[in-house]
Amino acid sequence: MARDEVARAASPGAISEARDRAEPCVRGWNGVVGPGYDACVAELTRDQAIAVLEQGNAMLGVLFARLSDASIERPRTIGGGDWSAKDLMGHVAFWEELAVDLLAAQRERRPPRVAAIVGPGGVDRANAEDQARSATMPLAEVRARAAAAHRALVDGIAALDDAAWQATPAHGADRGRSLGRMLGSITGAPDRPFGHAWAHLADLEAYVAAAADA
Repeated sequence: MARDEVARAASPGAISEARDRAEPCVRGWNGVVGPGYDACVAELTRDQAIAVLEQGNAMLGVLFARLSDASIERPRTIGGGDWSAKDLMGHVAFWEELAVDLLAAQRERRPPRVAAIVGPGGVDRANAEDQARSATMPLAEVRARAAAAHRALVDGIAALDDAAWQATPAHGADRGRSLGRMLGSITGAPDRPFGHAWAHLADLEAYVAAAADA
């Protein structure tokens, strides 16, 4: 897609229009979805989904690029002081990896990894476990992980046809939601399917500004 098409497809107006057109959703994963956001997300088109993912990734990339490596790795600087910017990079990668696994699970007719994140505190526990993993990884490895997860997700969505995008899961772990909707909630933010980046932009922007003033 051209840059102006990406911006147009990812705009709040386009997403709102898609949400208004969408039929009421059916909650799945036993009520556990994505990074803990609303399961009832709009079903965007594949092009819109890719546009939102690419725009979010680009905005995070611009902010990360304004930080030194030492600032990215500095602990307890993001999200109320719990994470480093490196942890945030790994966190976004983690949920994109889960979305990539969902695509593979659909092809292989098996439950996806995200289906195991069930019960009270499941999402928080999964996030904490992944944060501990990211904390031990070199920054270069986290960067490579994030880039690989994002590219695999975008390429995986681009490879789908409309029938696959709108299909309900073959593995039976969900109750009626399409593959597109499930991907949108796994990588979503409140009121923004596929917009996980937007849930963290304010925290990262604040840290970038503070680091520049230091």
